[in-house]
Amino acid sequence: MGAYIALRAAARRPELFDRLLLVDGGLPLPAPEGVDPDAILDLTLGPAIARLSRTYESDQAYVDFFRAHPALGPDWSPDIEAYVRYDLTGPQGARRSKAREDAVRQDGRDLLGSADAFAADLGRLAVPTLLLHSPLGLLGQEPAMLPAPLVEHWAREVPGLQAEFVEGSNHYTILMGSHAKTVAERLAGVSFP
Repeated sequence: MGAYIALRAAARRPELFDRLLLVDGGLPLPAPEGVDPDAILDLTLGPAIARLSRTYESDQAYVDFFRAHPALGPDWSPDIEAYVRYDLTGPQGARRSKAREDAVRQDGRDLLGSADAFAADLGRLAVPTLLLHSPLGLLGQEPAMLPAPLVEHWAREVPGLQAEFVEGSNHYTILMGSHAKTVAERLAGVSFP
């Protein structure tokens, strides 16, 4: 959601920005006409949403669940473990994610229902914008959160928008491990195309 918030801010208050970096988000996600947004969320985020209602006996059980996660486990590191532990809340014996299903669903509905507004924001961008995007999605496999044809479309349509593919990353790991260096360099303006 951070990329969408940054896009909206840059479109509305361009004087506050000298450049914009979007990380695996910020592009309008088209929803088929007449399809229930919750059905789309179930298809695309189903496993991630389902985990939000699960509880775990201990912090270690929660960490172990994520250590086996297909998007995080292969790149497991102290940073990823810290990220996972930060997400924990609830009493012993009923530990769970801080994220709430109802909030995630509402954000998802808003995101799907705001495609036209995000497209308009992209059209108003007045600062150089770089989109870093991953080839893999929430489960560490295809489809990506931002499919290649969608990225290519908006890179053609929006002057000043460049896209950079971050090979080997997924929607989570693009911000962690070795890929974090790419994000930090682009954020600092080093190698900003």
